[in-house]
Amino acid sequence: RHIGQAQGALALEQPLRAEPWFSREWLRAYLTERDRDMGLLTDATAWSWPLVRDNLSRGHAESLRRLRHDQGLFLGALDRLPRTVCHFDLHPANLFAVEGQTVLIDWAFVGVGALAEDAAVLVADSVLDFHVEPELFGELFEVVRRGYLDGLRRAGWEGPAELVELGMCATLGARYAWIGPALLAAVVAERSIMNRRPIAEAVTCWAQTIPFILAHADRARQLA
Repeated sequence: RHIGQAQGALALEQPLRAEPWFSREWLRAYLTERDRDMGLLTDATAWSWPLVRDNLSRGHAESLRRLRHDQGLFLGALDRLPRTVCHFDLHPANLFAVEGQTVLIDWAFVGVGALAEDAAVLVADSVLDFHVEPELFGELFEVVRRGYLDGLRRAGWEGPAELVELGMCATLGARYAWIGPALLAAVVAERSIMNRRPIAEAVTCWAQTIPFILAHADRARQLA
């Protein structure tokens, strides 16, 4: 709700606040660094590793390829949404509750982005960084969506509620297409640690996010 209030107020400013040191096209720049493992989705050997076979469904391979293929659709949808000032790294380790307010640190990536983009990042990174159990992904999405929309309304933003859902779903579709291939790459490389956790724990957690990311990407396609 606090994030929605802040970003809703910023979205209503005319002209939108912008500083010369703001990041530019941050999400597109981020995604250019995330394609290196996509070829593993069609590598039968990668899918045959026991840790992969026990946690990831090979039936998702085509959907994961389509996720990357439709990146332009998701980014285009985000481009058409109302603009606001975004943090781009919104996860629980950067948030603090202080006397009824929310304090947000680590503004290294700050720039202009789409409404609800940060809200989606809060959901996904809460799970991917092991703050929330993966089976709660869908419930957390709804909690954040409702709270964010409530904050926007309190700030005076009166746009359609569907735009918040579209912003969140399109962000999940665009930003997290690399998760499946990254899991395959980590196992094939025989890494012992991934995201500061034992590889088996990380793969088990991250693999459970994939059906949620794919489902919300489908919803983004419908809304777009």
